Amino acid sequence: MTNIAFKLEDSGFSRPQIDALTEFVGGNVASKSDVKIAKTELKAEIESVKGELESVKGELKAGIASVKGEIESVKGELKAEIESVKGELESVKGELKTDIANVKGELESVKGELKAEIENVKGELKTDIASVKGELKADIAAIRGELKITHWVLGMVAIGILSLVFNAFILT
Repeated sequence: MTNIAFKLEDSGFSRPQIDALTEFVGGNVASKSDVKIAKTELKAEIESVKGELESVKGELKAGIASVKGEIESVKGELKAEIESVKGELESVKGELKTDIANVKGELESVKGELKAEIENVKGELKTDIASVKGELKADIAAIRGELKITHWVLGMVAIGILSLVFNAFILT
């Protein structure tokens, strides 16, 4: 029998009551010293968990610092890459400007050639027009000469007819 069982018996509990109570509690009754020991163990466990939490907290801080460092590194790499791309774009832009200037020069050259060709064709057309004009003038002059002859011949024919008509009336 335990110390508690003797105290219960001294208080007037019968043996069957003590046995029933002991069975009911099932040995789960703790003494003050048991509670003190459990409390001490619990405090030690809490301190251990606190230590583990501090360790995890430190690891998290180190991890965060590492991630921040990686972010800064990637950020620097990205900035360098952006600058590189900007440089490439500027180079391409310069090449495009050069190509555009070359195309403009070629267009100006073709434009000059076309103007020269147009002027050449204009000159040839003027010459052809002048030649045709001269030929037309010559043809017109020839036709006028022929017309004069035709007028003269018609005039002579008219005089001849008049003379015949006159002779026919007068002689009759």
